Amino acid sequence: MRTEFERLRKQPSVIMVVNLLLMMVIYMLMRWVFYWMNMATYPDVTLSEMMTMSWGGLRFDLSALCYLNAVCIFMQFLP
Repeated sequence: MRTEFERLRKQPSVIMVVNLLLMMVIYMLMRWVFYWMNMATYPDVTLSEMMTMSWGGLRFDLSALCYLNAVCIFMQFLP
């Protein structure tokens, strides 16, 4: 089991996916920190509305990361 995990951990595609997921988490945290620091500017935004906006932001972030890293993602699948 340990050797399987270490072998999988060294795969470039796994590293790429982990890095992209880490960037998604960082983008989401930045969005929430921005909202928290500017709550006075958005007094009518409820938690459910913020969650809906975060879902849309998550989809936008995913597309932006894929566009920005399209060449790197494509090169991972070439031998």
